[in-house]
Amino acid sequence: MGLTAEQLAALKAAISADSVALSYWQAGQTSPLVEYLNAPLAPPPFVLWRQNVTAKEIFHALYAPDVLSLSAPQLAVLQLAGLAGSIDFSVPNVEAGLGRLFGPQSTTAQNIAALAVRAPTRFETIFATAQGAAYVTPVYGLSVDIPTVQQAMAT
Repeated sequence: MGLTAEQLAALKAAISADSVALSYWQAGQTSPLVEYLNAPLAPPPFVLWRQNVTAKEIFHALYAPDVLSLSAPQLAVLQLAGLAGSIDFSVPNVEAGLGRLFGPQSTTAQNIAALAVRAPTRFETIFATAQGAAYVTPVYGLSVDIPTVQQAMAT
C-alpha cells in the first residue's frame, strides 16, 4: 500500500494515540495490530459515504417492481445516473435525489443505501474528513498491511 508521507505520519500518530494499538506495536505484535486497525468500529462514530459507486452496482441494486413504478421523468433521472459512470454519494443532492426516486422504504432505496454507506474501520477513520454531513476517506475500502505499519512507525 502506498501512503503519502503525510498519511504515514497520520497513521503513526493514530497508533501512538490509541492505547490498544500502541500496546500491540510495543509488544511487537504487528499482525494483531493490523487486524485491529482493519476492524470496523462498533458502534461507529459516523458512516462513510462512497464516492465511486459504479453504474453497474446501481443497476444490480435495482428491484424491478420499484423501477416499473417510476414516472417518465424519474426514469430519465435514473438513466442519467447510469450514464455518469460512477456516482459520488457524499454529495447530498445525489443521495437525496436517488432516494426520492424510489422512496425511502423501497427495496431499491435500501439496496442503494447499502452500497452508499457503511461503518468505517479504524484505519479509514484516521483519514476521514467531513464534507457537510457526509464523511469520506481517501482510503475507502483499503486495508493497512504490516509493511505499511512498519514504514509509518519508522518515520
